[in-house]
Amino acid sequence: SIGDLIVLTKPLGTQVAVNAFKWYCNPIHPKLPKLKEITSFEEVCEAYESATASMIRLNRIGAKLMKKYGATAATDVTGFGILGHADNLAKSQIREVTFIIK
Repeated sequence: SIGDLIVLTKPLGTQVAVNAFKWYCNPIHPKLPKLKEITSFEEVCEAYESATASMIRLNRIGAKLMKKYGATAATDVTGFGILGHADNLAKSQIREVTFIIK
């Protein structure tokens, strides 16, 4: 409905951080040379630790916000990204859906 909000309860990019860590830990991974061109192992470890910490926390804040504002839908944001998941949610709606991203 008009005025509905999208609330992200976790940072985007956790799967990217996990993948990068796995690639660095496998010295023959085909994506490792390209990864080494753009980031260091230390940066990947920092991102991995941050991603892991975020994934182990429960969605307590998200659940409280959903209850407070009467959420009518929820999804995760994985490989499809925000747009892909928004598209899936929109296709299952009975009423017309329009997104305005600011």
